[in-house]
Amino acid sequence: LSPSGAWQAYTFEEYRYPSDNPPCLAQDIELVDLKKTGFVMTANLDLSRFLYLTSVRTSQLYVGLAAVIDTPAQQYLFALQHNHQPYAEADFHNKRHWTIGLG
Repeated sequence: LSPSGAWQAYTFEEYRYPSDNPPCLAQDIELVDLKKTGFVMTANLDLSRFLYLTSVRTSQLYVGLAAVIDTPAQQYLFALQHNHQPYAEADFHNKRHWTIGLG
């Protein structure tokens, strides 16, 4: 998600799989609403088509949230959690670094 309203969702089955670069966009997830207040963004996503087409249960879903923020001075990487040892850097493909289970 971006303050400009741009957003993307990707589907991965396992760690770095499928390995397409860039990854395939999830075409069955819809951004319903995006609200911005100060430094807060709230998004509502419709997953119903994805759940129907894949026969996946909500309890089987994991959501990965990560941010890459570029400033003139440097690039910042953020995730729900990404300071796991022995990893020196955030690995946004490793679900131990960035996921929340929905079930």
